[in-house]
Amino acid sequence: MDFDGFKRFKMDDNLEAGEGVRVEYEEGKVITMRRAGGSNTAYNQVLAERCKPHLTALRNGTLSAEDDNLLMAQVYADTVIVGWDGITSDGKAVPFTKENVVALLLAMPDLFTAIKRDASLALMFEAAAKDAIVKN
Repeated sequence: MDFDGFKRFKMDDNLEAGEGVRVEYEEGKVITMRRAGGSNTAYNQVLAERCKPHLTALRNGTLSAEDDNLLMAQVYADTVIVGWDGITSDGKAVPFTKENVVALLLAMPDLFTAIKRDASLALMFEAAAKDAIVKN
């Protein structure tokens, strides 16, 4: 059954789990991301798989911040961040690879925090947002 109204709760599955949305974090520096959740079921599956070896530490609250950041950066590289434009190092373009995504997220913790926030916001993936580049 398809209910009328509630437009702000209608997500675009392609934005959530397919091509993603483009978010500009700084002039000319764009990260393309899928939703961390929603119809991006790979996110929850990979997160669960990556957490298994660390369950005791997670339950006890003894997982180090460094290990937690690495684990989440790897999950985001595998399932959330699907591309970028304008990412450079020493004036040269950085190729988009999972390894480079992890390196960027670990080197720029405040950027990683912003990406995690944006990837979890449903409004970023509303059907109405399909053609927008969100400036953050």
